Amino acid sequence: MSDEVERLQRRLERERASRKQAERLLEEKSLALYHANQALQASTSSLEQQVQARTQELSDALRLAEHTNSQLRETQRELKQQLFAIDQHTIASIADRDGNIVYANDSFVAISGYSREELIGANHRIVKSGYHPAALFEGLWHDIAAGKVWSGEVCNRRKDGSLYWVSATIVPFLDAQGLPYQYLSIRTDISPLKQAEASLRKTVLDLNERVKEWTCLNAITHCLQDDTLSDDALLAAVVALIPPGWLVPQDTCARIRYAGHSVVTPGFQETSWAQRATIPKADATDAVEVFRLQLADDEGAAPFLAEEQVLLTGIAAQIGQAMERRHTQRVLRAARDEAKAANRAKSDFLANMSHEIRTPMLCAPMTNSWRCARKWPTTCPPVCGATPPAFGRCC
Repeated sequence: MSDEVERLQRRLERERASRKQAERLLEEKSLALYHANQALQASTSSLEQQVQARTQELSDALRLAEHTNSQLRETQRELKQQLFAIDQHTIASIADRDGNIVYANDSFVAISGYSREELIGANHRIVKSGYHPAALFEGLWHDIAAGKVWSGEVCNRRKDGSLYWVSATIVPFLDAQGLPYQYLSIRTDISPLKQAEASLRKTVLDLNERVKEWTCLNAITHCLQDDTLSDDALLAAVVALIPPGWLVPQDTCARIRYAGHSVVTPGFQETSWAQRATIPKADATDAVEVFRLQLADDEGAAPFLAEEQVLLTGIAAQIGQAMERRHTQRVLRAARDEAKAANRAKSDFLANMSHEIRTPMLCAPMTNSWRCARKWPTTCPPVCGATPPAFGRCC
């Protein structure tokens, strides 16, 4: 669009030059006519011929001037239409070589919140937001002062203090010496696009945080299934997995209190920025706690996300379930060991009783076979190995 404007301006300048040339020609012809009138007395016949010739030339010059004026008006009309179209679509302004506004279209007035009277004569810094570093504007002025076109995205500030984003193109107008004397700024409002980009970035960050939280909870759940560790070793392993699930892991520490024991992460420090979740089915003092060591300047008074409290509650619930399961397993193992011991005692008792019962029954028939003997032998038969006095004397 800026190239079209420059082409129209060059065309307008050529037409103006043509018009001036025609005017000069008209002046010359008028002067010649004056001289011809002076010579009329000397040569009437030649004068008439000269008058006719000059009249024809004058007519041609007038027709040329009228044609030039017609083209100039048409060019001006087309230029106005093009400027109107530009005004409807873009935010346009013209500034002098010092950056002072000399023209502002309706779109610029509408989006800036300033009246046209407030804008005209003011420097373009009137809409400066302070968002960009000074190096951006230094590079901008370096380019346009050298006659180069500059393009980029700029954040501006309205009169009410709100911000808006534009995609800007600044075209320098050069004089005969090739030096800028004006700057045309054509801008397009891209605030909705910037808002969509910010919303998308926030969505991506939120999704990343949810994935990080899920990964943390999944790792803790898997760790709690390790029955080879003692309770203290298990809680120490779990507490080390908590900070990676939070927004700023390097500034996060954690502590687990359970059954009178307390395990913490390395470098633990208790601060006023804390989250707490009670472990279910345990003492009221048994809990999982998370602390922030420091806050960034842009975080204000919100050291934790709302979703992190949900995560902490889930971790506490997982710990409670795991510790209850481990306690139940210990109780079951103790009961099983007691049952095994009772079964062994029962088996030993039954084995002893069976032996005691079988022994007299084996000895009884042999004792009767010796009942008629006058004297007992030195020993009983080898089956029982008892001495004769154990059975008394015969009849």
